[in-house]
Amino acid sequence: MMRILDLPPTLRPREKARHKGIRSLDDGELLALVLRQGTKKDNALEIADALLSSFGSLHCLSKAKSLELQSFDGIGEVGATILETVFEIGRRVQKESDLPDGPFKAQDCFRRYAGKEEGKEAVELILLTDSERFHKEITLFVGTIDSVQIDKTAVCQEVLASKKRRFILVHNHPSGNPDPSEADIRLTWELYSMASSLGLMLIDHVIVGEEGYYSFAENGYCGERRRRIVEALAERKHP
Repeated sequence: MMRILDLPPTLRPREKARHKGIRSLDDGELLALVLRQGTKKDNALEIADALLSSFGSLHCLSKAKSLELQSFDGIGEVGATILETVFEIGRRVQKESDLPDGPFKAQDCFRRYAGKEEGKEAVELILLTDSERFHKEITLFVGTIDSVQIDKTAVCQEVLASKKRRFILVHNHPSGNPDPSEADIRLTWELYSMASSLGLMLIDHVIVGEEGYYSFAENGYCGERRRRIVEALAERKHP
């Protein structure tokens, strides 16, 4: 095996990055830097090239499971975890770059979560700043192909622990149809009421499907519009 140190300095990934910048490295050289070391048989560059040759591209490699990665010589459990970590950071950076400049709205939820949990219903909690800009997302629950259990108390506890007051709940319908069920409507009313009693604001509950999305806020069930409706009804009862 030829060690990387045996290569001319201009061909060593670390030296090349130092003198020409990290963007001068090709995909294999970047992977070699992440892997850091090889085996008695292959150096890090050769292992990186084997990974790319097998998966075809960084994009395909980023979807590989831990056991798939560990099947390659020189990629143990630690190496697989490091690669998964690097790709997950990349995905999160990409998500942040897609965030809107202003308040986070239902259409932003659709763009962000459509197709995220294929075949399963999943629930995402989006924490917002007081100006309703995106702050953080948390995957709360993952269910089956046609249902997911949502614990209202757990949702509110998560928001309270975050020190934020405003939030959006998002869940998907794998069937593709975003129309709410009776259970979805009942849950939204109950969650809005529970959150309000704790000084929190459910800005929206968005159901995402391949065919589009359904926004409870846009239909008057929660958010500022819901608050105004409740206040107007209260004034009618107590003139």
